[in-house]
Amino acid sequence: MAKSPEKKKFAHELLHLSFNQDQGCFAVGTSNGFRVHNCEPFKETFRREFSNGGIGIVEMLFRSNILALVGGGPLPRYPPNKVMLWDDHQGRCIGELSFRSRVRRVALRRDLLAVALEHKVLVYAFSDLRLTASVETAANAAGLLALSTGPDAALLACPGLHSGQVRLEAYATRRTRFVQAHSGALGALCLTPSGKHLATASERGTLLRVWSTADGTRLQELRRGTDAARIHSLAFSGGRGALAATPPEWLAVTSDRGTAHVFSLRRGQGVGPAGDRADGGGGAQQQQQPEGRANPTSKLAFVSVSRGLGEVTQSLGLGSWWDLRTQMPWAAFLWLLMPAQGSTMYVLPCASLPTGCNPHPCPPLRHQSYLPLAAGYFSSERSFAQFHLPDGAPTVVGFGQEPGTLLLLSSSGLFYNLAFDPLVGGACEQVSCVQFMEEAPRQGGGY
Repeated sequence: MAKSPEKKKFAHELLHLSFNQDQGCFAVGTSNGFRVHNCEPFKETFRREFSNGGIGIVEMLFRSNILALVGGGPLPRYPPNKVMLWDDHQGRCIGELSFRSRVRRVALRRDLLAVALEHKVLVYAFSDLRLTASVETAANAAGLLALSTGPDAALLACPGLHSGQVRLEAYATRRTRFVQAHSGALGALCLTPSGKHLATASERGTLLRVWSTADGTRLQELRRGTDAARIHSLAFSGGRGALAATPPEWLAVTSDRGTAHVFSLRRGQGVGPAGDRADGGGGAQQQQQPEGRANPTSKLAFVSVSRGLGEVTQSLGLGSWWDLRTQMPWAAFLWLLMPAQGSTMYVLPCASLPTGCNPHPCPPLRHQSYLPLAAGYFSSERSFAQFHLPDGAPTVVGFGQEPGTLLLLSSSGLFYNLAFDPLVGGACEQVSCVQFMEEAPRQGGGY
């Protein structure tokens, strides 16, 4: 049996990883301070070390000298219920915000600072730290929170009061919109810099959805996988310069399954009929995808509860539903029974069919069972490009400045620069891998 990769021991505990707003830099919080690195080319920009405690959250304000810090680790530098504004030019804190409970996340833009607590999100004016809004949320231990960062009017996204609901706050127009993104609890969310698009994942982590924030329309549904997973990071492409105002081309996700997935996003404006609802949520808007850059779908994508058996077999050029098993070997071991109404279909083993109804009997199965599947299971789009992390460590994802470039920050102390083919997709190529955390000296001084 192959040995699992040995977990690295760092000289100082790694507590936090995050990209800045344009994904051109990343910040690291450790048990003895924080540091900032440039992504392309990779370079440590600066570090600040403290003798009396750690930093659990570090958020940059683009490439400015202002950072938001929250204490963390066994010996926090600052209380975990405070946000400290650090001016690196002065080498000291120039402001602070105190709360009654632990700070879960901080998000910054040039005019606003947002703080997520477990049951509330508070928004402050950056200029004078004046409270401008307070929003009640469902339990939010993960600190789900996103702020648009472009020059346009600010948009905030956070959990609503109901499971799977996203609350959108447009501060320029003072309008609030709710999107029922998933039937289960939210697992992750992110916004484009312009705030025009929202991506969400459920707590189960199998489905991702892309939404228009203007009207709450679901634009695309993407399938990360079939097994449940904890989503670690979501990111849209196009966060830098003039691209920040254009529609995103890609969406990337990482999870505890150890694989980074990249999905192609549709760019057209055509509107079609509402799509199937797979685990709750609104209808889908049909859009064009660039030729040669479509996400793959299941071979059973033709299956839909809105189509009868006759229509399905006719569309496949088969005489009857039974011929599906003989004409398509990859489905020969399954029997698909689709209800005339409702949103659930069932996959049954062939051997469970009534006697006389199975012209090509399958080997006897030890257990007969029904596997319920959501109606949109087969029509969901799969990832366009992938990269498997050798150690499966928690990872934060971003995009590089060149097209087809993916950046990964691993909690194993590694920074990956990857390339994928924007026309073909498939496995990402590792361009470089740099260790940004120093390892602790080995016991006994040997190697």
